[in-house]
Amino acid sequence: MDYPAIGCACLVALVFALSAWSKVRGRAAFREFAAATRVLAGSVRARGISDSVARTTALVVVVAEAATALLVAVPYTARAGFALAVVLLTGFSVAIAASLRRGVSTSCRCFGASSAPLSGRHLVRNGVLLAASVAGLVTAGGQLGSPHPGGIAIAAVAALVVAVLLTRIDDLAELFAPPAADGRGAQRGKHDALSRRRSGPGGSAVPAEPAPDVRRHPPAQGAHGTAREGSQRRS
Repeated sequence: MDYPAIGCACLVALVFALSAWSKVRGRAAFREFAAATRVLAGSVRARGISDSVARTTALVVVVAEAATALLVAVPYTARAGFALAVVLLTGFSVAIAASLRRGVSTSCRCFGASSAPLSGRHLVRNGVLLAASVAGLVTAGGQLGSPHPGGIAIAAVAALVVAVLLTRIDDLAELFAPPAADGRGAQRGKHDALSRRRSGPGGSAVPAEPAPDVRRHPPAQGAHGTAREGSQRRS
């Protein structure tokens, strides 16, 4: 195996190992993945599948993912692992594309607890992994005379960085997503706050007090002002 094959093997092994572990780390995680599997299978097959078939399919997927991670980690079985990864990623991509085409809304349980709905970015992630699997399948047969530890370390670190980005793609998308509120929403919030400020304790609106009419109701004067007017009249 040469350095590109080592990097692809590290990437595929990390992603598939994490994917398999996240689905079986608890009963709730596997139950949620089985439910998502049933929805995805129903988007491919018009008649859908039963709960028992969905659980069996989910278990087969977990075993295949774990086998993929183990096979690509061993140089002698790396090609078989890359081939299995190509099959799995192709099946995942077909199911996701069918779900998006039919408008079926379901959460992505690719890495366990993620509740983000399926979208085009999951197809992009599968495409990146599929390209790495094909590249590893092509380059896995090469002979590397004396691999340098530095080259192996660089390939492994690069694979780790890409694996983290791919497995946390939903969190990154949520982090860099634009805020949902717009200018009209802000103005509506200000109007609602002003309405609440003018409302009474029971929620009923309190009418604003009209301004006093100075022409009809002149301001009252004190005792000194009245006496001064009287003295001016007498004079």
